[in-house]
Amino acid sequence: WNTKNIHLDKVTYQVVKESSTGLNMFESGQLDQTTLIGNQVQNEKNNKSYTKNPSGSNYFVQINQKSPSSDVLKKAFNNVDIRKALSLSIDRKSFVKNTLNDGSTAALGLVTTGMAQNPSGGEDFAKAAYVKNDENSGVNYNNALAKKLWAKGMKEIGATSLNVTLTADDDDTHDTIVQYLQNAWTKNLKGMKVTVRKVPKTTRVKYLQTGNFDAIISGWSPDYSDPSTFLDMFTTGNSYNFGDYSNSKFDSSMKTADTTADAKTRWNAMVSAEKTLMADQGVIPLYQLSTSYLRNTKLKGIVSNPAGGTPGWRGVYLANK
Repeated sequence: WNTKNIHLDKVTYQVVKESSTGLNMFESGQLDQTTLIGNQVQNEKNNKSYTKNPSGSNYFVQINQKSPSSDVLKKAFNNVDIRKALSLSIDRKSFVKNTLNDGSTAALGLVTTGMAQNPSGGEDFAKAAYVKNDENSGVNYNNALAKKLWAKGMKEIGATSLNVTLTADDDDTHDTIVQYLQNAWTKNLKGMKVTVRKVPKTTRVKYLQTGNFDAIISGWSPDYSDPSTFLDMFTTGNSYNFGDYSNSKFDSSMKTADTTADAKTRWNAMVSAEKTLMADQGVIPLYQLSTSYLRNTKLKGIVSNPAGGTPGWRGVYLANK
């Protein structure tokens, strides 16, 4: 099928944990494309092989409300003030600009930009559902409010300290994320202690699926361009709702969104669901990915999609080969 548009006989992927290894392999001609992170982006952005791909994917933190490692953590993670404090103490804009530094953008919420536009006016969903009020926003930075809510929540659960294990993949990107979160949380929230647990991705996914975590770095690459690809995950009992978050108002909104044929009604229901999820801090969004590459300038025909398969090799070819 479609033989005339298929130009490659084979695509070989090389899996490397350290971006420096990929860069060296690209420079020595072993790779036609490699991913860049951190300072590499700044160092290589004037390279003729440099290209940046805005993505619909994101990173977020899931917290285990059902079965964390201690009873006091279960009380804490089921306390909305403590969940809000964890989120409000994260300066996402500073993180993506000064620490991550790879072209990614601070999250506006769980749903990334580019997923859908208002059928009545064209506004992007992420912007329509974004809440500026700090206390009900899932992404704003307000350290003073974070400390206030933290103190309130800790008093409510009768605790003076929390010992949280933060699980992540053992790669460069996850290492950057957990180091930042560990510093932000321990510095800004009195009594907060964070132990980082770095494991291979397959192990981290297994821990995620079995509930073997306190807090865990997670993310989502959308299957299709619609907010529901993100929001449906956090309905009560969904198999991807690994932290066991549950909110009847959120569930009701998503039931409407998933069963109505009216575009405006569906849009309003999903906006309501996103706002509920963020005000409740059922998940802690971090940032929206924008991936930078060095790519062989002879590699042509790549189509990048915010959702679905990327890049998809149909139509791709190496010029002059």
